[in-house]
Amino acid sequence: MKTCKCICIGRELGSGGREVARLLSERLGIPCYDRELLSRASEESGLATEFFENTDERTFLSTLRGWLQGGMDGREQATVLSEDHLFQLQSQTIASIAEEGPAIFLGRCADYVLRDRSDVISVFLTAKLEDRVERLVRTLGVNEKEARELIEKGDRKRAAYYNFYTFKKWGAASSYDFCFNTSLLGVEKTVELIQSLLHD
Repeated sequence: MKTCKCICIGRELGSGGREVARLLSERLGIPCYDRELLSRASEESGLATEFFENTDERTFLSTLRGWLQGGMDGREQATVLSEDHLFQLQSQTIASIAEEGPAIFLGRCADYVLRDRSDVISVFLTAKLEDRVERLVRTLGVNEKEARELIEKGDRKRAAYYNFYTFKKWGAASSYDFCFNTSLLGVEKTVELIQSLLHD
């Protein structure tokens, strides 16, 4: 097993990815970048954080659909180009952070951005649908129907974003070093297993 410096975590919505990343961060004493990455990219590029927030994986699908259908006007085409530019700026920030020291990245195609580094492991987290629904009901205060809708839309957007920028398949075992089912393992055990992968 290679010595690992950076951990990239992809996850299905409601699988507990954020909990796993935060707990890993606490136990390892290294920073975790999720939305913090957008703030850092904003600082380094001089662009407002809102630019990155409005073009991340949550809103990417609608723009991609218009591009694929070929019915985009000049303004919409410019939006695609600007999203691509923002992705490049975000990628530069991820690479810069990885150069500085150990870090945990949640989403943002970080596994693809850092694919040429030998000190990175990529992990994908999945869970049973009923557990994902329960987690969203508990953490977001939504009802079961709303939770299921959020999961369907969230996963679809994450997949479109990841597949477009990485040329890999989101959620497929072949796209990552390791895949874990948090329904079977729980958050604590998942964290322990990831920790066990970080050294020779």
